[in-house]
Amino acid sequence: MSKHKISCIRCLLRDLDQKAALKQVTAYRERLPVQQRANKELFEERLSICRDCKWLRLGVCQKSGYYVEASAYDKTKHCPLGTKIW
Repeated sequence: MSKHKISCIRCLLRDLDQKAALKQVTAYRERLPVQQRANKELFEERLSICRDCKWLRLGVCQKSGYYVEASAYDKTKHCPLGTKIW
């Protein structure tokens, strides 16, 4: 049996074996001004919406081209499908 994780089409970075990419996204969050960072509740709410979205592929929003975890960290960003989504 393989030790590698199976690729998941509708997964977040933290669900994949992509530690380096997740580390970069986390570093991005740390560089954001504190007032621009989403709190944990907002961040998790956004990820929940993204996880159910058909445009999520390997941690990347196919509409925006961004890692969803990076976009979800920034409370000034919105879903590319519309601001009423998040």
